[in-house]
Amino acid sequence: MSTFPHLPWMDTRIAEHLIRQQDILLFGCLTVLAEFARPDGKISYDEAVQIFTEAPGMNQQKAETSITRLVDAGWVVQMDQTLAIAGYGSSIPPRYARLKPD
Repeated sequence: MSTFPHLPWMDTRIAEHLIRQQDILLFGCLTVLAEFARPDGKISYDEAVQIFTEAPGMNQQKAETSITRLVDAGWVVQMDQTLAIAGYGSSIPPRYARLKPD
């Protein structure tokens, strides 16, 4: 059972896999976005930046860099000023979270 209600495919093995793929900071950014996203898994770019900058040690530049890294990793898709979390609400892990390559 997932401890991430908006990412039901997430389990301990997948979480460890994602942390090894990138790092724990980016994994944390993904889970924070999932908590604040609308029911369709989307959040505005500006809202994401605002949420991240409220965290200790974060500023606008670091927040924007984190979003860019999420997009580059394929964990989030950017469409203009909207971010969509890949695999949000699905019980099937998105491609980036699969433990074995396709």
